[in-house]
Amino acid sequence: MHCTFPRTSRQEWRLTARFKQATVGDVNTTRPGVLDFKAKYKWDKWNEQKGKSQEDAEKEYIKVPPLSVPDGPTFFGLGQLANVQLVEKFKAKYA
Repeated sequence: MHCTFPRTSRQEWRLTARFKQATVGDVNTTRPGVLDFKAKYKWDKWNEQKGKSQEDAEKEYIKVPPLSVPDGPTFFGLGQLANVQLVEKFKAKYA
């Protein structure tokens, strides 16, 4: 089945997968049920990161500009400011 989510959602979910890999590591939950398409897609994107080091995931995460709405929440529940602070934290680590 082909997912037809808006492009920005797909981009944000890929970014979310890098965020999860950078902060949590390999996927540690079971795959969502068959009818929860959005959750399955997010889980699959995170699972594609499996085996990647948290350091590599952080480096990839900071290469992509945040896709959030100003002053609004990003997909993974962080506000714009928190997202920017996380990117700055990762950047400082590898400067």
